[in-house]
Amino acid sequence: MKGFEFDRALMMEHFNENYVESDRFPKTVFKGQIVNNETINYTKDAVYPAKVKGKLTMHGETKELETEGKITVKGGRISVTAEFAALLADYKIAIPQLVADKVAKNAKITVDCSLELLKK
Repeated sequence: MKGFEFDRALMMEHFNENYVESDRFPKTVFKGQIVNNETINYTKDAVYPAKVKGKLTMHGETKELETEGKITVKGGRISVTAEFAALLADYKIAIPQLVADKVAKNAKITVDCSLELLKK
């Protein structure tokens, strides 16, 4: 959680210490799977729509979520991108009323990663 970057150091400090309590909850974890895997040819160059379903654990709370993204196969390399929002209140992250109008109620989560085919 401490890897998030902010325009202002004070924003980062409040985010880590007061809202997500990064010392107590240092990581956010998503465990899921691609539910339309049968429609993706991992050996053929193309961009494929992907549907992902899984569980996101943040701030000690776990919630089910579904999102869409894309899988790009190019030259034998596989990359995945997706973007989704997590409502902070769902994860018991409280934003003080004093600053509630200056802090987003949703965390925008962006996924950008590489995959490798399992070798048999």
